[in-house]
Amino acid sequence: MTEIPKLGYLLPEFPGQAHSLYWREILKLEAMGIEAVLFSDRPTDTAAHAWAKGARQRTEYLAQGTMSSLMSLPKLPWRQLKQGSGNVERMRAVSHAAPAAKQLAQSCQAQGVTHVHVASCGPVAMIAALANHLYELDYSISLHGPLSEGGIGQKFKWQSAKFAVIGSQRLLDEITPALGESLPERVLVQPQGVDTDHLRRDAPYRPPEPGKTLRLVSRARLHASNAHEDLFQAVTLLQGRGIDVHLEIIGEDDEGGTGYRTVLEEQITELGLIGTVRLMGSVSEDTLRDRLCDAHVFVMANHSEALGASAMEAMSCECPVVGIEGGSVDELITNGRDGVLVEKGNPVALAAALEYLATDPVRATALGQAGRKRILQSFDAARGAEALVREVGLTPPPMEPMPDEPLLDF
Repeated sequence: MTEIPKLGYLLPEFPGQAHSLYWREILKLEAMGIEAVLFSDRPTDTAAHAWAKGARQRTEYLAQGTMSSLMSLPKLPWRQLKQGSGNVERMRAVSHAAPAAKQLAQSCQAQGVTHVHVASCGPVAMIAALANHLYELDYSISLHGPLSEGGIGQKFKWQSAKFAVIGSQRLLDEITPALGESLPERVLVQPQGVDTDHLRRDAPYRPPEPGKTLRLVSRARLHASNAHEDLFQAVTLLQGRGIDVHLEIIGEDDEGGTGYRTVLEEQITELGLIGTVRLMGSVSEDTLRDRLCDAHVFVMANHSEALGASAMEAMSCECPVVGIEGGSVDELITNGRDGVLVEKGNPVALAAALEYLATDPVRATALGQAGRKRILQSFDAARGAEALVREVGLTPPPMEPMPDEPLLDF
């Protein structure tokens, strides 16, 4: 019997609402015959996805330590962990991760896992780096957002990784000066991909009709950095031009609905947009697909995403996209070919782009079709899974041959 190769997969606070792309990559790994052994630092109940419960049940959650955990550790490279942080902060981060690192190394050894891929450069990356430093566990690291959100000890986290996966070339260019020689010798520019088999239309795209409601959808965490206010202003401008519009925003704040959402709710009320703008909160993958397939246009006002994962999802569903130029999204969308890009912080330009698509159904349809083609060519989730298997050096088991079809007896 052929032994199934295994790959450890370490995720932060899994399963979370934003983990759909990781989950799809995991499923692609397993479709290739690779067993994904899942680890996380702690569980969450924030994901509305149908797969979340099953994913939680198969994930091993690693122990959390206290300051006393340092007493049992060998000498650590404190200079590498410093990077502008104070001694207490460094000690807290290491002591918190130390028991988890030991558990991770022991569990991998027991299960025959020789490599762990870390889907973050945050606290879970500290766990993997310590497991490598103390117990020689092989690991790789990935980055799909700002390095600044990863916390302390970045050089320590990166320097011992076998390889790194970076979500875009622009992101790699940004982190190279900060990490310098700590970057692994092998660095892959590989964006997260989407499941194009799931995110697809069951019926042809129906463009907006003159005089009918223009249905917009956006997907972004409810946070000040995501420029929801620009969307509100663009909607107000469209209304002033006699266009009936409805905007759904998919996403939640970091406090589960008690934080920045309340600020946005106040703005919606002040602008008279109750009934026009709807905050959907966290939704399942199926609901996300349904809303994208029902919308006329997907719109995002922020430009801080590493590559625009939410735009990828919309494009996969043949929903035409209006986004913000600059940043890594330029590596995804060519303005006028497979989407429309406008300058950031310009609600007038945003409204003009939306009006343009609302009044040109042929163009809206063509952009949606081109967007789907773009995703199929370069951003399918299978690409990330294949890259991991190749870099780790795993050999997928041979596929079982299909049985011969019996001859029909007439």
